[in-house]
Amino acid sequence: MSVIEIKKESIPIHNVLSTLPRAHQYLSSSDKLTEQIVNEFKRGSKPIKLITQQKIVWTSAVVYNDRDFLYVRLPPEFEPETGALLLVQFPTKDGNYIIQTLIHKLNQPILYLKFQEPRRDVRYQPLSRIDLEYAEVNPKASGLLDDESIHIIRLAEESGRKIFVSDTLGVPKTEDEDGKPIFSDHQKKFYDLQSPYKKAGLHDISPGGVSINFDNGEIHKHTFMHIHLTLENENHIIKEIELSLLGIICNIFPLDEKSLRCGISFINRITIESFRTFLQQMNAS
Repeated sequence: MSVIEIKKESIPIHNVLSTLPRAHQYLSSSDKLTEQIVNEFKRGSKPIKLITQQKIVWTSAVVYNDRDFLYVRLPPEFEPETGALLLVQFPTKDGNYIIQTLIHKLNQPILYLKFQEPRRDVRYQPLSRIDLEYAEVNPKASGLLDDESIHIIRLAEESGRKIFVSDTLGVPKTEDEDGKPIFSDHQKKFYDLQSPYKKAGLHDISPGGVSINFDNGEIHKHTFMHIHLTLENENHIIKEIELSLLGIICNIFPLDEKSLRCGISFINRITIESFRTFLQQMNAS
């Protein structure tokens, strides 16, 4: 049976490590972007950071803001795409404040960013128990920091009525005519790097991540995790989706004295349309 490539994306591992959430506070709307915060950054007095969906970080400065828009300087070599999501980070003495914006337009050298509410994915809960496997990935022990050219590669493939979505490691061999990296066939899977895997119960899943229930143990926020999960749905044209993905723990809270629930954000959101409809029909069944 032939395997069809649906999508392939890549992110340099150092870009991911440099944007690990540390004491970040997300602002829910432009109203929460108080004058006290903005005044620290107006007229370029302090730098801000622009973070793309590919986790690429650019340094910029605030020019002005009103109720609907934030106006910032266009970083050199940054090529904005109208309508693309862009996170703006304000590093202050009281914490790192982050707002979510959409790129509205460019009026050289000013970039217009439209305020947005933080992304809230629809979460889908399985109707019956689904187990998954997870393992901690230590960037130092696994060699992820040994080579700056290492990329995390998100590959989505379809075989018959099954879809595989996996994160692997690779080093660019060369570039295509558009400057995008081309990777050799030799790629290393995360499950080759860490062991043993442990089991947990899936609580819910969305295109952006999962939350899982597991027995109390030594686990911490901002830890890299590798997750292996299989979903089945007899009511969809795709019968099965297998996920083997890298994520970061974003929150932990106790369920009782013996168990915890852990929220994990994927390094890359799953942007495959068939995955979204698969989850919708799985919940409707």
